Amino acid sequence: RRGRLVYISSISAALGNSGQAGYAASKAGLDGLARSVSQEYARYGIGTCVLAAGLIDIGLGSRLGERDQQAKLSRVLHGAAHPRDIAGIAAFLASPAAAYINATTVSADGGVRF
Repeated sequence: RRGRLVYISSISAALGNSGQAGYAASKAGLDGLARSVSQEYARYGIGTCVLAAGLIDIGLGSRLGERDQQAKLSRVLHGAAHPRDIAGIAAFLASPAAAYINATTVSADGGVRF
């Protein structure tokens, strides 16, 4: 048997997000889950990783005020991601080409933490 588990998380797990303590905590929990599962399932050839996505343009940003929206975007080197960008990274992480990436978190945040 072989396989990959890719957990979709958020950079909020590492950075926090005002007013979203429960969300950030649940996403942070995926880090521990992935590391534990990677150890438990290693004997089956199953690896894990967490994809921590940054700001994604799915329309929810419009709920923020213009000032807050621009403040968030100004911290991202490449602007908000398109859902296809994140899907492509997730597909790579699930592929055999990423088999050596295990028990870690991969940030896809456009440079928000530079």
